[in-house]
Amino acid sequence: MPLLHNKFYKVKWTMTASIIFILAIEFTQLKTNSRVFDVDDIFNNSIGILIGYCTIMSVLNIRKGQKNRFSKALKYTLPLFIMTIIFAGMVIYYNTKEFGILKLPGYIKMNTKNVDIKFETGLDSGEYMIPIYKAPDFNSNKTKIFAESFFKNINTEGIELEEDLYTNLVYYWLKTNNNNYVLMIKFLDGSYDYTNFLKHEETEYINMDEKILLEELSYFNIKIPEGAIFSSQNDNTYTWKIDKHIYGDLLTDGQLECICYDDGTIETIKNNIITYTKVKDVLIISEKEAAEKILKGNAWIFFSAEEINSIKVLDVYMDYKLDSKGFYRPVYIFNCKGDGQKFEIVVDILK
Repeated sequence: MPLLHNKFYKVKWTMTASIIFILAIEFTQLKTNSRVFDVDDIFNNSIGILIGYCTIMSVLNIRKGQKNRFSKALKYTLPLFIMTIIFAGMVIYYNTKEFGILKLPGYIKMNTKNVDIKFETGLDSGEYMIPIYKAPDFNSNKTKIFAESFFKNINTEGIELEEDLYTNLVYYWLKTNNNNYVLMIKFLDGSYDYTNFLKHEETEYINMDEKILLEELSYFNIKIPEGAIFSSQNDNTYTWKIDKHIYGDLLTDGQLECICYDDGTIETIKNNIITYTKVKDVLIISEKEAAEKILKGNAWIFFSAEEINSIKVLDVYMDYKLDSKGFYRPVYIFNCKGDGQKFEIVVDILK
């Protein structure tokens, strides 16, 4: 903005105009239901604008050639140094913590102001020792080895995998004369999605039995764990689901989903079946303490239930959720209803 008009040389005008623009975008997204109104986005964008303003102004002061231009430019870079120190402190704090931040897609922090919350279920006051688990560690080297093993039965002589690396995941593209394949792997737990782009939209799908499907999956070195329950749906989607199967210090949880073409070729695979390794036992809070956290707003609710004014808690059970460091952590999930809809509230229960 300082490059557009001299008035924006003053930080108050630049920040005011920028925040108004950001708010306009957020309210538009809220009204059109394209996204939720995100305070974090407003804060992050405002910080980014401030840093950009300071950078531009420091460069402009140096180019003007005025007296004391370097000292003036240094003053403009001060916010950048402050933010760098704050960010470094946050990184150090995060790295020194034993566990990470719970990953709860679709959930937001509860706002209990003017919300009537009633518990219609009994709550246990006991505290217990519960195992905590760790997902397998993946990096770019391990995912490359996995991808090569995954595609080894496809005729790829003279063809190299194309790698598209991101912060939290990696894409592997395999392009042959007749087909394109893509494999996406998440670093956090090794879960992956596979797509075969061979067929056209007019291709029909076919119902297949479990035995044939298992043979097709073995083509990709996939072995369904013992105890997984098989099911099929009308849209020719096949699923194996295993619910927290414990064997020694290992816990296997998740589901694998696939869709097949009429010739038996697998179109897509979504494999979220992960085997976690026990780290240690941890003390968890009681259900009553978790209820108190809900009343204080220290919990997460699905964003579509954000505007509910009255909540009835029907029951509670313990489940596991993955955190940002790959730990599979116990949580309480409260089944609720309010204003004509049902939803869940998630509470972190580590003591």
